[in-house]
Amino acid sequence: MEIDDIIARHKWESEEAAKNGPVDVEFAVRQIQELIGFARYMELKRNEAFELINSLLKEDESLNMLRELSNYLKERFPNSRDAPGHSHVVDGRWDNDGSECAYCSLWKRINQKLLNT
Repeated sequence: MEIDDIIARHKWESEEAAKNGPVDVEFAVRQIQELIGFARYMELKRNEAFELINSLLKEDESLNMLRELSNYLKERFPNSRDAPGHSHVVDGRWDNDGSECAYCSLWKRINQKLLNT
């Protein structure tokens, strides 16, 4: 429920209660408590939003650093088919036993991530 809806409902309830005579103190206290609770809830949501924005900015900064590093290494090792400094007969696989090269696998995942962002 939006704050405007809550305020409108409270205003209507107050007006209806006033038609029947003086406003009940307990009624007024309940309204104030509900509004305070909603304000606290909105504060939490605002803080969650700020945390999300900060994490996205940090992720964006990290991706930019990875992009710079990737570009630098591609320039430094222009002839590497695999990760910089590596050249396997089968891409990303060690020549002696065919097992996956963790460095080449990481390099491939980093570059895929950079292409998708």
